[in-house]
Amino acid sequence: MARKKLSVLLPLSLLCFSSFATMSHAQKSNTQYTDQIALVVDNQAITRKEFNSALAQARAEFRGMGLSEQAIKDEVVKTLAINKIMESIANNAGIEISDMMVDDAIRDIASRNGATVSDLKAYLQYQGIPFNQFRENIRKQIMSAELRNQMMRSIRVTDDEVDIYMRSDEFKQLQKQLANSKTPNVKVRHILVRVDNDTTEKEAKLRIDRLHERLAAGEGFEEIAKAQSQDPVSAAKGGEIGWVAPGQLVPEFEKTMLALKVGETSKPVRTPFGYHIIRVEDKKVGLPDESQIKNIARDYYYRKKAGQQYSLWQDKMLSDVYIERRF
Repeated sequence: MARKKLSVLLPLSLLCFSSFATMSHAQKSNTQYTDQIALVVDNQAITRKEFNSALAQARAEFRGMGLSEQAIKDEVVKTLAINKIMESIANNAGIEISDMMVDDAIRDIASRNGATVSDLKAYLQYQGIPFNQFRENIRKQIMSAELRNQMMRSIRVTDDEVDIYMRSDEFKQLQKQLANSKTPNVKVRHILVRVDNDTTEKEAKLRIDRLHERLAAGEGFEEIAKAQSQDPVSAAKGGEIGWVAPGQLVPEFEKTMLALKVGETSKPVRTPFGYHIIRVEDKKVGLPDESQIKNIARDYYYRKKAGQQYSLWQDKMLSDVYIERRF
């Protein structure tokens, strides 16, 4: 399903290309100490080069947010350590990230910053960050995000928890934001082909392309969704997800959905869940119907609960490993 189970961000890669500041100390020194070890995480080493590259990206991301240099370094240490641990877990679990997924993520990063991939490469070169290193960092972050998604699927939210959340000040504020939002609520269907341990990227892409060809030839969306979609909840209803509000779906899905006109069907779209074909049935601006409110509350509370549990797991994971700083 396309609902956003966890905010899947690339924390060290949302770069700003609008202005180029004076070259920082990290950029100047990035070629120094390239073979020295900066961190040891259990029995795995992180080189000074890796650390400097991550630090340069973090400085770009956090610029203007008021964080001290030490706070940024601490965040980089934490992120690199977690990535190392999760990389080992993901490798043991057989999670693989294709070149196509990495390329799509890099294009999306550039697009969200109003730039092209060529602009991104030029910016990274200016920052002293090798593009191949940046690319591998993105691959590792997607791998970690996929592992987080798998871990979070076991989380359950009860009706009582949703009812309590709906009475909270946090959700009441959210309702006000939804009422004032100019982004429409959308009634949507989809067909999903998952990419997982049983289905490779190539196999999933081939299958979704064939389904898209069948739709283009005139077959009914609902019939194909019922027979072929790998989202069992929506497949039973002909692919119907129903009415969704802004922020309920993963960004890749929502971006395509909002660009479609009522009655239009998308080309295959890649998200962390796999490949989707999306069909928009209706749109409207304003506060969602009463029938939507509880589903919205459930989704937002799920993300809150998932984030809290992931943070606890992350803290426990860090407390259980040996981390040595050598700088």
